[in-house]
Amino acid sequence: YTFFQRSGRAQMYTNILASLPEFASCKKMLDLGCASGINGIAIVSAHPTMKGVSFDHPRTVEVVREMIRRYGMEGRMEAIGGNYAEDSVGEAYDLILASDTLYYTREEIDPIMTKLHDALNPGGVMFTIHPCLVSERTKPGNLVLTNLFAELKGEDMVGLLDQSFLADAMLRAGFRSVRSKTIDTDWGREDIDIGRKQA
Repeated sequence: YTFFQRSGRAQMYTNILASLPEFASCKKMLDLGCASGINGIAIVSAHPTMKGVSFDHPRTVEVVREMIRRYGMEGRMEAIGGNYAEDSVGEAYDLILASDTLYYTREEIDPIMTKLHDALNPGGVMFTIHPCLVSERTKPGNLVLTNLFAELKGEDMVGLLDQSFLADAMLRAGFRSVRSKTIDTDWGREDIDIGRKQA
């Protein structure tokens, strides 16, 4: 996953988030389900003062801490290990990034989204990006084919959400507004949902 984040994905997220009107005033961000932590490091590096928290399973945290050291971000980034479905993710964030992670907890999405909404400061922003299925879960074709074997075995398409799944969950959790769009990336079509908490 480190290669995946270094292959242009971290820069793409940074460019999108830096273009948001709230970005300049952000003081603290959460990279939820951060994997190697490269995405969060890149985003925090693009801001002059913002600090960041990288959150993932405890077994991943040592890798994240090594990345923080490697990029010289010890004074601005920290890594926390836990299960975000059960544990506290912290508080007083101005920005939350959730990339390719929330499909692991689809059955618990409402309490998780409420937790994330509560962890944001008033006026805070949540940014999610995930591959999503459309047309009654028959498209995009590459995602369906990738998961076809699991589906034929009677398993659900792991790692795939229906379009609008996260946007609807954000609204149920109390976000003031949600803006969604589909983008074409080097890794295929993905859906972005940007939720804003009431100021």
